[in-house]
Amino acid sequence: MNLSNDEALKILTSEYSNFCESRIQAHTSLYNNASPDATLLYLRELEQQNLGVIKENQHYGRGKKTYKDYVFKPNEKTIELYRGSAERLYKITEADVQKIIGISINEEAKTAQVKFTYNMVETPFKPIVLGRKGSCNATSNLEAEVTFVLYDTGWQLQK
Repeated sequence: MNLSNDEALKILTSEYSNFCESRIQAHTSLYNNASPDATLLYLRELEQQNLGVIKENQHYGRGKKTYKDYVFKPNEKTIELYRGSAERLYKITEADVQKIIGISINEEAKTAQVKFTYNMVETPFKPIVLGRKGSCNATSNLEAEVTFVLYDTGWQLQK
């Protein structure tokens, strides 16, 4: 009943989930061919990174008043956590497991406490937060502890 550092790191790297999320503006309207606003410029950056496409709709009002709607449509590899009418919820930072600090095995319970370090790294959606200040910043050398359970198929991260 042994759990090596390498095995624990491999499981944590693929299964450990810790992230910071934020609602971001994913829709903007421009009247009478106005210059692109900050939201549209950020949406274009995301589009250039192949994270989705911007759908453009032309609308005609009374007189000479026209406006265009721009809506960011994420592609299948982009994870949307929430979708509202004008806002979306995306991962802004997420955990990147670095190394195992220690493993304490409880043979009777067939569990192991695993202490490790990780960094919170920015996702491509970080720039689109439009200057909001919050706790979704990249951070290094964080510590966490999780429980692993030994099944007949091997060690698994307890969720």
